[in-house]
Amino acid sequence: MLDELKIKLAAAHKKVSELSRLLDIEGKEEKIKELHVKTSGADLWKDAQEAQKLLRELKFLEDQVASWKKLMTKAEDLSVLIDTAIEEDLESDEQELSR
Repeated sequence: MLDELKIKLAAAHKKVSELSRLLDIEGKEEKIKELHVKTSGADLWKDAQEAQKLLRELKFLEDQVASWKKLMTKAEDLSVLIDTAIEEDLESDEQELSR
């Protein structure tokens, strides 16, 4: 049963990784860096509308990247939990066999 979960999780993890490419996470992270440079400039508020537009775009991109990272972290955590459960199950089986 745990082995089946591990296989399903591996497939799900692959899909989440593929999302990185489809969502262009690397491109978004580069754009975030660019926007941080732009928004840290002293002349940012010379054009209030442009400043607000940049800040909204920055927030939107940061939220998207954060959501993807959260999903990846949960998938990785679940993988560790399943691996731990499999190891504990094997140890339990070994203890029963040694009795």
